[in-house]
Amino acid sequence: VSWETRLYEAGTFTVQINFNLPNAGLLAKGLFIRLGNDPYKFGEINNIENTLGNTGKGEQYKIATGFDIRYIFHKRIIKNLNSSESWTYSGAGELCMRKLISSQCGEDEIDTKRKLPISNSIPLVGVGASYVVNEAYSNLYDVLVTIATQTQIGWRIYFSGSLELEVFIGTNRSNYIRFDTTMQTLDSGSFTDSNDEFTNAVYIGGKGNGTDKDIYEAEEEGAEGLFRSESWVDKEDLTDEEQYRVEAMNILRQYSQTISINGKGLRK
Repeated sequence: VSWETRLYEAGTFTVQINFNLPNAGLLAKGLFIRLGNDPYKFGEINNIENTLGNTGKGEQYKIATGFDIRYIFHKRIIKNLNSSESWTYSGAGELCMRKLISSQCGEDEIDTKRKLPISNSIPLVGVGASYVVNEAYSNLYDVLVTIATQTQIGWRIYFSGSLELEVFIGTNRSNYIRFDTTMQTLDSGSFTDSNDEFTNAVYIGGKGNGTDKDIYEAEEEGAEGLFRSESWVDKEDLTDEEQYRVEAMNILRQYSQTISINGKGLRK
């Protein structure tokens, strides 16, 4: 068994079992499973693969793969529109996420066929940076991932007989453990610092056309000359300067430098 935990989007899992074991037949597409007693490691099997090696039954495996339960939102589109042409809302990332879910498959959804059995309590004040949602007929899960990524909030679903959505800010683990070559706590590892998707200056194209088109510019300090990396985003659905500003700040946060750390820590 392997289980991937991700902050902004659903992680994948894999369960591999010998095809000939008595309970192997219980693994089936569409089955919900939980890893041990962990209420956060709950997901749905999306694919079943049967493999056979040259030694026969000894290498005959059933492999089940899927996503953690957040991926269930992929089964819905943003269909209920609260304005003439789209579903719009502006606020903290958590409020954007929870209100959007409620409107499409939760308490505010009138069509019972579209409701999902997930408890979603909307607070008065939400966590995360400000965000502007303006979507119509997009995939619900994809939009939720974008909200979480750009407002830098974690989200997960807790299962203990029922499903409950949780939204949170990450915890600073610096006081708990440190993997570092100077502390001699790394057995092996690699560190990658990349600017492949780096942006420190963004132009937002808003309403209008040609010379009448709104162009909003935002940049980080020092974005000039060789150190300036520009990007363009077309957002004709945005209508005022505050919405342009929020969108620009979200893009600059999302497309900063990418740091990747892989390593094997010493347990003693």
